[in-house]
Amino acid sequence: IFFRTDVRALVSVACGEDCSSLMPVVVPLAQTPSFYLQVSVLWSAAFGVAGALVYPGLTCSCRGPKEDDDVEGRTRCDPTDIVYGFVGGTVVGNLASMPLNMGNGCPKNLIFSTSLITFLMYSPMYLTVGFGGPELIINHKGVSAVVGTTAGCTFVLVANYAPSSIPMTIAFSKMGAGMAIAWDLMVAMLFLQGAAWTSMLPMYIDLTLVALFLYGASGAVNNSPNNAIPYLAVATLLVVPIVIYMMGIAYSINQSTKVLYDRETGDMFIKKPEPVDAAAHDDAGEGNGGITICTTRPPKTEPEVPLTPNPPQVEFFEKTRHVFVIPNYTEDMEVLARTLGVLAGHVNSKRRYGVYMAMEGAEERHMEKYHQLHARFQDRFAWMGYNVHHLVPGELAGKGANMNSAARALLQEWDWAQEDTMMSVLDADTLLPQEYILYVDWVWASDPEAAAHNLLCPMTPIMDNLEEVPLFVRQWELTFFTTVAGQCTLPGDPRFPLATYTMRLTICEAIDYWMVGPVGIGEDQMTSLRVHCRFHEKRLKPTLVVIKVPYWCSTVTTWGSKWRQQIRHYLSVQITWYVMVRTRELPLGTRLYTWFRSISPFLVTAEVPTMLLAMNLMTGVLAGSPLQYWSLGLSVVGTSGVLSMLAVILNQLRIWGMCENGNAYAHMRFCSLLESVLLAPCSFFCQLLCNFHAKTWLVLVEAGFTTLVYQGVRGSDKEKELDNVQGTVATDAALEVL
Repeated sequence: IFFRTDVRALVSVACGEDCSSLMPVVVPLAQTPSFYLQVSVLWSAAFGVAGALVYPGLTCSCRGPKEDDDVEGRTRCDPTDIVYGFVGGTVVGNLASMPLNMGNGCPKNLIFSTSLITFLMYSPMYLTVGFGGPELIINHKGVSAVVGTTAGCTFVLVANYAPSSIPMTIAFSKMGAGMAIAWDLMVAMLFLQGAAWTSMLPMYIDLTLVALFLYGASGAVNNSPNNAIPYLAVATLLVVPIVIYMMGIAYSINQSTKVLYDRETGDMFIKKPEPVDAAAHDDAGEGNGGITICTTRPPKTEPEVPLTPNPPQVEFFEKTRHVFVIPNYTEDMEVLARTLGVLAGHVNSKRRYGVYMAMEGAEERHMEKYHQLHARFQDRFAWMGYNVHHLVPGELAGKGANMNSAARALLQEWDWAQEDTMMSVLDADTLLPQEYILYVDWVWASDPEAAAHNLLCPMTPIMDNLEEVPLFVRQWELTFFTTVAGQCTLPGDPRFPLATYTMRLTICEAIDYWMVGPVGIGEDQMTSLRVHCRFHEKRLKPTLVVIKVPYWCSTVTTWGSKWRQQIRHYLSVQITWYVMVRTRELPLGTRLYTWFRSISPFLVTAEVPTMLLAMNLMTGVLAGSPLQYWSLGLSVVGTSGVLSMLAVILNQLRIWGMCENGNAYAHMRFCSLLESVLLAPCSFFCQLLCNFHAKTWLVLVEAGFTTLVYQGVRGSDKEKELDNVQGTVATDAALEVL
């Protein structure tokens, strides 16, 4: 009956009206009841898919941990929630199509009839779930997939090859194909329900944005500009706050960088620290065994914290200690010796510093390397120790797993009071100026209670080998480091340090140490987030205290190394889901703000620039429609983001000069500005590709096609391999599989 009768006849029968009064069958599609029925059916299908995605996520984020959730926050959804979400979504989509059809000119007497027919078309699924339960579909998802695929292919073939003489064939074939595709997507989610949401959600979000854009653009084909409303609504929710976030980064980084150098000459206040010769060094300026203050200039911090007018008293220095944990793997001895040599050059290092080398058991000569360092520097520090990390099942080789093992061992070996010890985590090539440690002590002594739940970190990384880096890689690194420093100095929390940070030793146990699995691959970001959440749950107000001093490090020197490093950074996008689960005990407002601040660094460099480009296309598609002004307005808002990036580039030139010769004005010239402006879009395009690469990798890992490997290449041209739980897998081999 459906394929041989005009749908308006069915509608009029359902409404009890006389069919003879209907208009001729051949009218424009947008004026026929079949058009309104297609809208209702396809919106129900789209909302069903959205419900199958969203409803399990809502239940997972609201409930407590399940038995099949691991300690790393890799939450797995309940398959019954997928079925219930799909069923509920079709009902909501059916109801949502009613005002949409009314806006498209559907007569009032057809609105409810169209929804009723849509409900009847979905009724077999409703009956199956109602009488057999969602378990019937779950237990027979293989059969369901075959049925859905067969039906979808059949409808597509009918729509393309059926005789045009059969009324309504094409319209109903389109509706049937849409229902079948939606059903298959729901079944695919059932097959993937064992996958971790932390890995799958980032790709779900991107695919949803693409689908909304394509649906909006399809309005140009079927003369239905209202199709763009969902995309414009989502774009408004994302673009506007992210552009404000970008503007905040541009302003804060420009203001914060100015405290690093003399405004008149451009020379940095703090010079690059040089390593000392351990054999010739004598007490690092400690005089007669007393405490030396390296500077009396007060620190600048973000946020501003209460400070005493003068540096801490001698009694404070005698009571407290610092321990530096340095995770490393196959690093050159010269790199490690330089890092320790700089620490040894700090005043008071022999009285107050402990150094803890976090070695990897996968490195063949790790103990030989430690013994050489110990023999060379043991007289320059109050204490030296080491820990050897061996991978266990469930761990991903990398800094997080190494730090987790080292911190647990350190608490057993360290014989000073934990509440009187500050622990700093350094990369193997980090050169930390002694002013940073004094300023940590200054902040600590000024408010000891806040030190129990705050993180501290230096502000701007200065790359000391920038002249060795190829042109494009140099600009890519400058853009990345400048943006990271900008989000560090942006007001509000959470914010995230880059590689180097300090905390009181008691915080290690409070946050249950470091995350060791794939979710914790962004170890610095995840540690800051966990400190933020853990102490907020205790009704405290933790913050990241950014001490506005630079620190020095080496950057990667090849294109391939930079690409792999950025992929590792983007693998941290798993925080998108983890933060919603981890913050379930926090108030709703705090929870949403924490989620926004956690994912903003990823949206800034990938989704939002792409959406702004798509917005320009959407404005052309909507030409002549009132919605064109909505889209145009978002494009204008995006212009503010572009101007913000120009401000970031201006600050990037200052950092470039400080990296090369310690003068912020060294590259404040037109040719350097032109180079940065021309290469900035290329940097963002590469960021976008790395973003997609990382998300695809996570999906393939969950599907079982490959394994996740820590991207730990640094500086040198040689390739490094790390052990994963299955064995040693080369980075290039994993990328080749991908």
